[in-house]
Amino acid sequence: MTHDRGAGWPGALAAVGLLLAADFWRPLWGDEVLQFIFGAYDSVGDAWRVIQASTGGVNHGQTGAYIMVDWWLLRTFGAGKFWLRLPSYLAGVLLFLSALRLYARWGLPVRWQAWGILVLYATTPLMDQLANARPYLPLAAATLATLAYYTEPVAMRRRPGVRWLGWTGMLTGALIHPYFPLYALGVCVYTLLVNDRPGPHRWSTRAAVAHADLPLAGTGAIAYLALGSATWMRHGGRFPYDPFANIGAGAAAVGSLVHAHGAAFGGLAPVMAACVPLMALATWGVWKRRGDRESRRRARAAAGLMALGLGLSVLVSWLSWRVSYVIFDRQWVASMAMVAVAMPWFAAGIAGCASRRLAAAWTVALFAVVGARAAGDAGRQVGKDLAGWRAAQLPLAARFSADEVSRGVWVTMANWNCAAGGPVWPAFRKYYMVTGDDRPGRPNGVGYNRPP
Repeated sequence: MTHDRGAGWPGALAAVGLLLAADFWRPLWGDEVLQFIFGAYDSVGDAWRVIQASTGGVNHGQTGAYIMVDWWLLRTFGAGKFWLRLPSYLAGVLLFLSALRLYARWGLPVRWQAWGILVLYATTPLMDQLANARPYLPLAAATLATLAYYTEPVAMRRRPGVRWLGWTGMLTGALIHPYFPLYALGVCVYTLLVNDRPGPHRWSTRAAVAHADLPLAGTGAIAYLALGSATWMRHGGRFPYDPFANIGAGAAAVGSLVHAHGAAFGGLAPVMAACVPLMALATWGVWKRRGDRESRRRARAAAGLMALGLGLSVLVSWLSWRVSYVIFDRQWVASMAMVAVAMPWFAAGIAGCASRRLAAAWTVALFAVVGARAAGDAGRQVGKDLAGWRAAQLPLAARFSADEVSRGVWVTMANWNCAAGGPVWPAFRKYYMVTGDDRPGRPNGVGYNRPP
């Protein structure tokens, strides 16, 4: 692990990125309102019964953990976008802490750590989930935390900070999202293959068992099965949707995948997607003699992590396809985080393999492309924040008069309730209707447009 001068700069950049991406003035949207409504229920039992029923319908695929945390926050602090999104904000902190831990463990110089933070921030489809009261960013954060834990040597995992990271990541992921076991297993196997394990038991069964940390993995599995069996696992079936309605089919789907994972590079994402495997292959040939062994290993391991992330995105897309559910790019957020966090590791490895002049040109080009993208995102976000602050100064009626048409009645009511403060209005209980046979009923009206 490195301790270069200026080591605080990556952390400072992460803090600024979190504040900008928090988007405190963003209004609630439809899916967030589905969780906001639970704040209207008086008891945890009432909320839990509706969660169990609705996870087979409008809240399908939800474990209910995020919803129950939101129920407690809204009942304790009243209606508010900040409280509704607080779990995602905390997940954002975990995401960047995990990334910084990984950069330090990989021995990246400060400049590449800072560039890595810029890559994370400029991965817009990932950062958009920070101000979203849904389990996507917590899934990404839990995946990076678990990756950071398994990247540590077994002997180092006894340290309180490392152990906290592992248990927080494993339990958060197990409780928050059905996809998490795919990512936990993927990063466990990946790190088993790439971690340095000196000694006679480098590839033994004993080393594999010690690496997996059975108490941690077993506890996560128990939590996952216990909560899942009470919510989303109780329901099944197929959906009547076109899986490719959102991302397109064929070449369009591949383009969506590339642009989502390479969003930090903007229009150059396809170029980077082509360059990464070619450069990784070059570390076995062209750069075998020029680059030092550690730089070559670093580049190949990082390319492997990016490939794992893309492969897992394809897998979760296939899971949606097989049940005819729409594939959204937000389903790939954990993979986006894996690809983004691997980018500086790969870039540093390639710089170590190249000549001094080529390494300098490579570094300047990467900082220019990603820095411009991050600066543009930051500028647009500041503009949005200023517009949101100005709108907040208007009377409530002026703020929400047009929302009923553009967003729907329920969404308008929820945003109005947040602006007015106080408890979540009891009228929201009318949204969920549950039939007597414990199957989810239809919401009160079509979409969000029928008034209570």
